[in-house]
Amino acid sequence: MTRAHNATDSEVEVITQLNERASVEDILHALVTSLIQLCPSSCYSLKKLSIYGISSMGGMEENIHSISDDPWAIAGLVIGLGNSVVALYGLGAYEAVTEVKDILISWIPNVDSNSALFDEIDLVSLCMGSCLALPSVVAFCQKVELLNDDLDALFNRYTSLASELRNLNKSGIIFQNLLMAICIGAGSFLSSILDDGVHAMEFNGVKSLLDTLRHIYTHPFPPLVHLGGMFGVVNAFGAGAGDLTGVFSKPMTSQIKHEVSFLHTS
Repeated sequence: MTRAHNATDSEVEVITQLNERASVEDILHALVTSLIQLCPSSCYSLKKLSIYGISSMGGMEENIHSISDDPWAIAGLVIGLGNSVVALYGLGAYEAVTEVKDILISWIPNVDSNSALFDEIDLVSLCMGSCLALPSVVAFCQKVELLNDDLDALFNRYTSLASELRNLNKSGIIFQNLLMAICIGAGSFLSSILDDGVHAMEFNGVKSLLDTLRHIYTHPFPPLVHLGGMFGVVNAFGAGAGDLTGVFSKPMTSQIKHEVSFLHTS
């Protein structure tokens, strides 16, 4: 999708665009099919995609079962789904871009409205991938003016989820991976908002996240969780560590650096 648009033959241009659309269709269909096969609980959300016949894959969830014991197999496909928004936008599928963003948000639980978090292990994997993919997707949607979500509410969802999972102290490697992904994504989400320089973040909210991350990497948690806490902090300062994508990264402005320095010294 990075070809130069300098063709002089309009017929060749049309054929090229049709080929691009067909390629994206094939890739997304394979990605979504694989995701549903590995994680049947994702089917309901993915059927909301109004592109390429995905919404018509009815009954598929009735004939499949989870075939993966690796949460990163599922999380990786979710990250791939998030990265598809650039190609979708290039094809003019603006509604699909918004739908992908909304699906990612729906896979990050809202602590206030969920009495029991992660009853299904598959939901952990979906959340892992969404936490890592959402910051770049939100940044892209904001850049192309397709974002109508409350950024403070999304940021607080990261913060409250990290705090809640830390307090639950769930055992098992999958929850260590989850807390790591939440920390990494939270820092990336914060820096993506600050990088844009349009939305003003509340000081107390930012301080709450940094306090949570500091608690995570300074208290006796497993190494994966410590790693996530450290990545979360450096990402909050714009490092983009562990994001698995660098598409939308850019240097922070001097104004943002000043604000972060003030937070640090406070």
